[in-house]
Amino acid sequence: MIDTLFAGTFELSHAYGIDQYKPGDVYVANHPRAAFTAQTDDIKVLTTTLPASLLAQTAGAPPDSAVEFTQYSPVSTAAKRCWWQLSRYVDSLVNDPATGASPLTIGPAGRLLAATALETFPNTLHPRPQSYDRTDATRATVARATRFIDANAHRDISLADIAAAAYVSPRAVQLAFRYRRDTTPMAYLRCVRLEHARQALVAADPTAGTTVTDIAIRWGFAHTGRFAATYRKAYGELPRTTLARR
Repeated sequence: MIDTLFAGTFELSHAYGIDQYKPGDVYVANHPRAAFTAQTDDIKVLTTTLPASLLAQTAGAPPDSAVEFTQYSPVSTAAKRCWWQLSRYVDSLVNDPATGASPLTIGPAGRLLAATALETFPNTLHPRPQSYDRTDATRATVARATRFIDANAHRDISLADIAAAAYVSPRAVQLAFRYRRDTTPMAYLRCVRLEHARQALVAADPTAGTTVTDIAIRWGFAHTGRFAATYRKAYGELPRTTLARR
């Protein structure tokens, strides 16, 4: 569990000393096998719970890997600020009736939280590149990965899913896309979903009540402003223009 503190104070006493947190701070709130005591004073927190399996998957480690955070506080002020902003944003997504019901929005948001947590707090998951990662970064790997992405863009798929479909490690599929396409697997996935969103806008009937927001969320674009900017850059017009043309 990772807490984002909005009000009050939190004091954590453990074998290495005392950590004190105030509004604006973030910290790891559970410590397996470590003796500690906590003292709170009128606190208001946002608690984020991340499954160990999700952290392992995000790090490219086996799903049953042991995961522990080895430091309770963020590695830097910048890391703290990043977690603070992201946790609040994801909380707003989860509690929004539209985006909270979309697996293409919530799934990636969870993985982004996991990746950010691993960068924010020192931990025991440190995937090391293997020699076979570079030898597996082939055109055939890209072909298998793109076929899987093209066929499953409507589903909540992760980098681990793409790598498994290509029969390589997550790092190998990332290297393959970098070497062969100068992009990343997840960026390619976003491009495929953007094209599906365009096709949906072209086919939709605006007089039937279909909106740009409906289609954007359906294809995993939770922030309609960013979706509109990305769409315009790709297709030279705003999504509402495409929809209105019908």
